[in-house]
Amino acid sequence: MQTLCEQNLTLLLSLEFIATEFSVADYRIDTLAYDKEANAFVLIEYKNTKINSVVDQGISYLATMLNNKAHFILKFSQMKKKIFDILDINWEASKVIFISPHFTTYQEGAVNYQGMPIELWKIKNFANSTISLEQIGAKSTKNIKATNSANINEILPQLSSSMENSIKEIKTYFEDDLVSFGNAEIQDLYTNLREFILLEKEDLTVKATKLYVGFYKNRTPLLSIQIQNKAVVIWVNEKFKNINDPNGLFRDVTKIGHYGNGDSEIKITDESNIGYIQDVLRKFLASKG
Repeated sequence: MQTLCEQNLTLLLSLEFIATEFSVADYRIDTLAYDKEANAFVLIEYKNTKINSVVDQGISYLATMLNNKAHFILKFSQMKKKIFDILDINWEASKVIFISPHFTTYQEGAVNYQGMPIELWKIKNFANSTISLEQIGAKSTKNIKATNSANINEILPQLSSSMENSIKEIKTYFEDDLVSFGNAEIQDLYTNLREFILLEKEDLTVKATKLYVGFYKNRTPLLSIQIQNKAVVIWVNEKFKNINDPNGLFRDVTKIGHYGNGDSEIKITDESNIGYIQDVLRKFLASKG
């Protein structure tokens, strides 16, 4: 299970493999990976048996990493053959992934906290060494800041002081918070675009990052949307030459610094061209299967 996952990390989880059986302090991490989009490390653990608590183990691993950052930077630098500094990594986006053939109902419920930096992935084995991964609880595309989920702050008092201080460094961003940056007109514009995107492609997952809201298919970012005070900026994860835009409203940002994923960008300030823009987006989304 571990070998197959490590050999196919990019395909399965859109992550970059760094090391296997990485030891630090009193812990040995099954797989150390890197999330290029989040610019953060991901710790992966594989379980064949029903362990009692994924939360305790996950938070312990995160606390160990955040208290030993230099060890992780050194390993990353060795793998990349380039010197990195601690400040080069986005530590607040760190997380732990547990991969197992089965999780208990208790475990699934235990990670259902707003801001919990722990993911559960169920693995299935098929013939010819074929595997598939499905994230537990990842199918919902409702507002990320849901009121029916408890907050991770509720479990912090149960942790040791060192764990609590470390885990506070990790931050989760919510869609509502990003939307609030726009004025009333822009918020309505974003809401309508969001509904349109999810109607066109129902299997997308919506996730907020520090600077934009991402729309993902199997962890692959398709669209990134930033809500500004007077505009909505969309980055389409496609080469600019492949965008079907006869009116030339999108621009090529391949060689221009930008926040979202993709080489094609459009800035929308009102609904004057919204029908045309939706048609461009519809054709792009349809091309992604």
